[in-house]
Amino acid sequence: MKQLLNLLQQHKSSTSVFNQYQHPSVLHNLELYLELCKRNDLKILLVGEAPGYAGCALTGIPFTSNRILNRNDISFFKTIKDKLYISDNTTERSATIVWNALNELDFIPAFWNSFPFHPCQTNRKKSNRAPSIEEVLEGKCFLKMVIEYLKPQIIAGLGKEGQSALESILPNKKIEYIRHPSYGGKPEFVKGLKKLALFARNTGR
Repeated sequence: MKQLLNLLQQHKSSTSVFNQYQHPSVLHNLELYLELCKRNDLKILLVGEAPGYAGCALTGIPFTSNRILNRNDISFFKTIKDKLYISDNTTERSATIVWNALNELDFIPAFWNSFPFHPCQTNRKKSNRAPSIEEVLEGKCFLKMVIEYLKPQIIAGLGKEGQSALESILPNKKIEYIRHPSYGGKPEFVKGLKKLALFARNTGR
C-alpha cells in the first residue's frame, strides 16, 4: 500500500494530465478507501477508464464525487466519512448512476481505473479526455499493485478501456465486461451489475 501511494503521489502533473494525488488529503482519501475495501474483503474489482474532473479528480476515490461522499444513504463510507477530505458538493453523472444502482442492489465492489490520474484537454483542467495508449500502459503498474493488494476473486472492465487494460496484464484470467453507464449505457450497466451482485450473494459477500 505504501509503495502504491508513494508512486501515485510522485507522478508529475502536466498541461494535459492532472495528478490529484499530489494533494495530501486526496491521497489520504484513497488510502482510507483502499483500506476499507481490504477490510471488507470485497471480492469484485471493477476497473474503469480514468478519473473525471468532477469526480475522482477531486475525491481521489474512483467512481465517486464529493456529493456521493456527502450522502448519508451510502452506508459503505459511514466508518470513514468523518476522516475524508470533501472539498465541496460537486456531483458527477457517472458516479451518481453507479452508486444509485449499487444502493438498490445492496452490493459493493471495489473500483480502480486503467489510468489513475485525470487526463484533460491541454490547459483545460475542467475537461475530460480518454487516456492515450501510452497512459494506459503507464497505468498498468498501479493496476497490478491494486490487484495484488485487494486480491479480488472476480475482475471486470467497466467500459472497453478498463477491460483492455485488464486483459493485457492478466492474459490468462477471465475478465468480465460491464458497459460504462455514460452515453446511454445505464440499462446495460445495471444489467451487468446485477450479474456481479448475484455472484457476490452466492459467495457470501
